[in-house]
Amino acid sequence: MPKLAEIAEAKMARNQLVTLRVPSTVVAKEWNVILNPWRQDYQRLAIISVEPYHIDRRLPRQSDHTNSAKT
Repeated sequence: MPKLAEIAEAKMARNQLVTLRVPSTVVAKEWNVILNPWRQDYQRLAIISVEPYHIDRRLPRQSDHTNSAKT
C-alpha cells in the first residue's frame, strides 16, 4: 500500500477524519469523497448540491468486467 494510503487509513481508523477527498481512478480531474461513518459527527453531514453525471458509454459495465474475468 502506498505511504499516503497508509496515512489516510490510519487517520480514518483513529477517527481523525470525517471525509477524505481522493482523485477518481475512472474520471480524470474528478474527485471522490470517502465518508467515515464511525465518526461521532458523521450524522451532521449533509448533501448540499448534486450535479448530474453522464457515464461514458465507452467504459465497460460491471457485468462486462465480471464476464471477462471468468474467461
